[in-house]
Amino acid sequence: MRVAKTVLFILGISLAGYALFTEEPSKVMPFVLLILGCFMILKSIDEFNKVKHPYVVFFQVGVGVIAIFASYQAFMVM
Repeated sequence: MRVAKTVLFILGISLAGYALFTEEPSKVMPFVLLILGCFMILKSIDEFNKVKHPYVVFFQVGVGVIAIFASYQAFMVM
């Protein structure tokens, strides 16, 4: 789980940096949103295992699902 979160974090940061320096950042944003959604869902699973604040888990899952849905919509527009 830790390795997957680290890989998604590095991939998301590098894609966001690439989007800043390219001429067409709109072509990279669906990938960044997809990575953000996957990262938030993994983070919510990790938080659910801790069970300190259960309401945070639902918020993080909601953010992850919305990010994946927005990524899907962005891929459809491309």
